Amino acid sequence: MRPIPLFLLFQLAVVLAMGCGRGQITPQSSLDTAATHYGRGLLALDEGDLRTAQAQFARTRGLDDEFPGGYVGDALVAAAQGEFFHARQSIERALHLDDGFVDAHVALGRIVVDEGIARRRDSGDWLQEATRSFKRAAQLAPGRADADYHRARAEAQAGDIDAALDSYRRVIARNRGVLVSRAMAEAERLQVIQRAAPGTRLGAQIANLDQISLAEMAVLLLEEMKLEDLVRQRRLDPDPGGFHPPGSIVEAPREVAEKTTAANITTAWARPWVQRAFDLGLPGLEPMPDGTSAADRVVTRAQFARVVEGILSLLMDEPDLSSRYIGETSRFPDVRADHFSYNAIALSVDRGIMRPDSVSGRFRPSDPVSGAEALLIIRELQNAVRMEF
Repeated sequence: MRPIPLFLLFQLAVVLAMGCGRGQITPQSSLDTAATHYGRGLLALDEGDLRTAQAQFARTRGLDDEFPGGYVGDALVAAAQGEFFHARQSIERALHLDDGFVDAHVALGRIVVDEGIARRRDSGDWLQEATRSFKRAAQLAPGRADADYHRARAEAQAGDIDAALDSYRRVIARNRGVLVSRAMAEAERLQVIQRAAPGTRLGAQIANLDQISLAEMAVLLLEEMKLEDLVRQRRLDPDPGGFHPPGSIVEAPREVAEKTTAANITTAWARPWVQRAFDLGLPGLEPMPDGTSAADRVVTRAQFARVVEGILSLLMDEPDLSSRYIGETSRFPDVRADHFSYNAIALSVDRGIMRPDSVSGRFRPSDPVSGAEALLIIRELQNAVRMEF
């Protein structure tokens, strides 16, 4: 027998704790209403507190099982947990109760997007379906911003930056509500992506990520930068016998390289790109000591700087790049001169490929690299080696 999902068991426990037979409980005060708990549940969901959100939505239904908000909340929690079939069922229940409930149409659009991305469906299909829901919500409540806001997020995730910016501008133009500042921040991020000008569909998708993995960085280097073509055109090979700073590996040891195959790359979809990146022997993209790739680990700014150093060493006829800054006094308040990536960081900053904070001078070596930032770094790299594609 198929096990019962944990979120359903939790819901059942909440309902039983309320002591309600058919989902009806007695309000404890005039503020103890379905609408109040629904609003509190939405706030908890927005803050990422699924447990509180789930409990609030369960009480919403316990107070009034005819109020569609309880089922909308249940659907959003289920979607956040990857239970998309259950999420759609709950949304259908909400719309059956009230087809004019705007939140249900907005939630359906969000669920369609999350499911499409999670199941790696074609973005054209899920974007079209989600847009129908967002348009319906906008027709029902022209003054509300959430339909346009979530529509913009969907368009951005599908790679349609221009459409997303238009949707965010509609939110900003209303000039009221908590979504305005978020829309402004998202629009600014999308403008960064536009400057980075992703030239491939994969690049456009990765550009929307708040942080990227090693696998996604490998995809960007090979697809957006065309790194293999650059290496072939420059006809420069890495020198495994040359000097490398501590922690730097230009070519993996033979016994490790022999174990590093597509079979043990953990992020299956990216195996072709990760394997080809390994073959180039770049610092920061080397396999783990046991030969596995850890391709799903998050890329930090220090790690990306090492990759920048490796690429410049591959493509430019400057033999001392990997040791040029060793021994100098650190120029960054948050990076010691003996940091394993100090040479790479100083090189990346000197060449204008990566930048420290303009006011504090901090490099933030442990911060994750976003997709948009990664694309900008790649564009600067292309400029540094004077190659255009």
